[in-house]
Amino acid sequence: MATGAQTALYYIKETVPGTTPATPAWKALGFSSIALKRNQPSVQSERIRKDRMASPGVNGVIEVSGDLSTELVYGEQDDLLGGVFGADWATNVLKIGNQTVTPSFSILEQMEGVAGKKFRIYTGCVVNTFSLSQEAGAIVKATYGFVGMDGGFLAAAPTGSTFGAPSSNLPMTAMIGAITLDGATLANCTALGLEIDNGAESRPVVGSYKSLPITHRTSNVTGTATLYYEDSALAEKAQTEERIAISFECKDGVGNKYVFAATKVKPSDAWPEISGPEDIMVEVALTFDPDLTTGTNVSITRTPKV
Repeated sequence: MATGAQTALYYIKETVPGTTPATPAWKALGFSSIALKRNQPSVQSERIRKDRMASPGVNGVIEVSGDLSTELVYGEQDDLLGGVFGADWATNVLKIGNQTVTPSFSILEQMEGVAGKKFRIYTGCVVNTFSLSQEAGAIVKATYGFVGMDGGFLAAAPTGSTFGAPSSNLPMTAMIGAITLDGATLANCTALGLEIDNGAESRPVVGSYKSLPITHRTSNVTGTATLYYEDSALAEKAQTEERIAISFECKDGVGNKYVFAATKVKPSDAWPEISGPEDIMVEVALTFDPDLTTGTNVSITRTPKV
């Protein structure tokens, strides 16, 4: 019997969307849960039969989608971050911008304790969504949402496969790292979330069960911040058209860090609610607008430990 405790997860960046590279050098991915699924819904015939029974249906278009939930670990997920941003790292900086190619990946699962084919492979997978969550006293959580072209079972890993070792870096925590708002330290934040949605969808065509290569569309970046209510300034800004600059660090215990930064962020829906004698909290919705000066709506800078 297979269990998640004996499952390994690997990925490789594709050169041709939907095709796993020859003799693939797989990179290991740590995960909390993996919910990728190959779905091929049946298309029901509408032909009427004399015996009143439904006519047989046929297989429809293959769809692959699902989430990889994990913890943010320095260096381990840089390719996936580039995938959701639709860009390459340049001098340790990643920006969402005007892209010409959407990166795609092959993803391989290896499950022990199962009879028959113990590998599952997904190809042509694009990182469509990304969710980052920092909460006081917790490890930083990251979720990558994929849309892919195909999936299936394998009796063995693709010919010539080699497998990298899992990262030994520690997960990043919300107990370390600074948050700044318009350049000033924000010390009363209890939770901070970032969401990226690229609007990618499968692209079915006549003559194939598979989608065409999947591409990003509009990049929507949003977020939320939950604060102890100490000052009305941010709540007041939410009632105007003013934009703010936000920067926050994700850091591990040895000094590796990512800095997420945005310079044109629209706060909204900031209205403190009194629910009892406890601390009054205010949750602020954030919308990340493009900045013509920086050329992006959000960026990441990575810095290894010294």
